Amino acid sequence: MKKVNFVKRCAYGVFCTLSALSILLTSSCQKDASTASTATVSSSALSGKLRSSYAAVKYVKTAAIYYSYKNNITINADSINGGSAACIQLAYCNNVHITHCKLMNSSSFGIYLNNCSNVLIDSCYIANVGAGVYAEDCHQGQIRVMYNQMQNMKGPYPHADFIQFDRVYGTYNRICYNKLENIYGQSNPEDGINTYMSTGTSADPIYIIGNEIRGGGPSITGSGICVGDNGGSYQVVESNILVSSGYGGIDCAGGNNMQILNNTIYSPSYSWSGFGLGSNNFASAPSYSNKITGNKVYWIAGHWGGYERDTVYRYATGTKANPMPSGWKANTVHASINASILPATLIDYK
Repeated sequence: MKKVNFVKRCAYGVFCTLSALSILLTSSCQKDASTASTATVSSSALSGKLRSSYAAVKYVKTAAIYYSYKNNITINADSINGGSAACIQLAYCNNVHITHCKLMNSSSFGIYLNNCSNVLIDSCYIANVGAGVYAEDCHQGQIRVMYNQMQNMKGPYPHADFIQFDRVYGTYNRICYNKLENIYGQSNPEDGINTYMSTGTSADPIYIIGNEIRGGGPSITGSGICVGDNGGSYQVVESNILVSSGYGGIDCAGGNNMQILNNTIYSPSYSWSGFGLGSNNFASAPSYSNKITGNKVYWIAGHWGGYERDTVYRYATGTKANPMPSGWKANTVHASINASILPATLIDYK
């Protein structure tokens, strides 16, 4: 894969505008979990500005990018068809900004990060790839995936997610305000967002906030958002909207100190739809101190015969202990919601 100069061909005025927006992005998801409604309102105006700036970018067709041990770089305004390679692959890189790129048509990843830290990915369009953004072994954290739009993850399993954190640790890790859509027949996804064995801190958890996710299946193991996959801790999943996102809506599959708050989850009956909101423990260590409350759910489990299966809680003891999350009975089941909770056109960065 060809290495390319990161100083991109963009007019100075546009570059300054994008730089100012990126400053807003770095702070827009630094928040206490209790202030999600304020953050969501402020994100609307920012989203409009990002859409306008996206349209103004002059994209340059570029070969797939691979950097290792490279710091303090910006990858901006690239249009990349990956083919058999990841569109952008970074290893052991620090202080990176990937912004306003079109990353498409790869049997691999849109963006693959390995052992990286302090990476901001924003305002990118990622489509028709095996998986969108995959961050692996980023133990120093500060991985932020924000205000991107992604469509049609091709797989195959296990890398078939829009965004996956795989053993991402530490502070300032964010997955916020992304628009994510799989179209049945054009995609073969697993989870929408997955945080495999990833851990924030008590003072600064991993925030998964304000994402809009539509489409999943035919996998009968994938969910729109899956946290606690094989463990993990200190994550906040708040104010996301999910429609027909696969077998599951939001699943807490294990871990501790997880908070799943005030999300809206809907699916009609499909042959693969299984449950709306789940609390399980498939990890090898006990699950504890989780809070799942304030969520609105209406989910028809076509996979189980077409009955309403809004919430699933599985009690367990011992090494796979799963005490009932706090606030569990305060979730709203049979909520008065339908597919219109998301707009007809979700992806508009094209």
